[in-house]
Amino acid sequence: MVSVDSSLRRLKLSSGKSGAGFPYAFLGSTQAQRTEPVSGQLRACPTISKFVPFAPLAGQCVNDSDASKSPASRRYQSIRNIRIRGRMNTEAVREQMIEQQVRAGDVLDMRILDAMRRVRREMFAPEAYRQVAYADAAIPLPCRQTMLPPVIHGRILQALSPSPSEVVLVVGAGTGYLAACLSQLAARVRALEIFPELADQARANLLAAAANNVGVEMADGMQLDEQGIYSAIAVTGSLPQYDERFQRALRVGGRLLAVVGQAPVMEAWKVTRVGEREWQRESLFETVIDPLINAPRPPAFSF
Repeated sequence: MVSVDSSLRRLKLSSGKSGAGFPYAFLGSTQAQRTEPVSGQLRACPTISKFVPFAPLAGQCVNDSDASKSPASRRYQSIRNIRIRGRMNTEAVREQMIEQQVRAGDVLDMRILDAMRRVRREMFAPEAYRQVAYADAAIPLPCRQTMLPPVIHGRILQALSPSPSEVVLVVGAGTGYLAACLSQLAARVRALEIFPELADQARANLLAAAANNVGVEMADGMQLDEQGIYSAIAVTGSLPQYDERFQRALRVGGRLLAVVGQAPVMEAWKVTRVGEREWQRESLFETVIDPLINAPRPPAFSF
């Protein structure tokens, strides 16, 4: 999982674009505001949601009543839609996350996009970070863990693409978001979490989300010793050194998604079991996430 303290500090007042072309403003005050760049500076405008995606314009602050008169009114339409009677319209923010982050990250499978539309990501973020649950960044969790960015979750889901009859294993449940998305796609999801606090939160979140086909267990994924059980396995922490225990837990035709390597070079591998003693490996994309707890590391190089 990814360390994100610096990422979230940049999100506090940022006029730059995120990696997917989705700029954000996050304001912690009780007064709802919008920030816009004016000659290289940030300037606050009232009446807009605390945390909204916005389209920066070169010029002055424009309030809602003036926006319809502006030549750039279409660029403000999504901002106005974020507010509904003083509350953030999470459906609109979620749709922008999907269109401008997940789809922009080459996640094009409509089953995956629809599953992510149906799961309220903010329900799985700690209360202090719910305003930035849809940001293009990882979210801090208890126990020094993190919720992966939306585009990484989307790529994992697309790589595994479970069918409605399949059983899926998640190694590293966190607060349950990935398991909730998988519950929309698969028959049953088993999620392992090594930290009791996170396991309890995941259970509560999944219950609130009515993800009734997910079971959360407090367990160390590195102790997995099952053989030929799962149709899909997602390992949410990186493996500094690849461990074959996860591919052995796949049934024939099953898929594993694991991030392998050490920073700054890691690759997401899709491993497919094609026979009783045969697996195929494909490198899908590069990323950097924190290692899985208790994952073995390669011996340190020495002269």
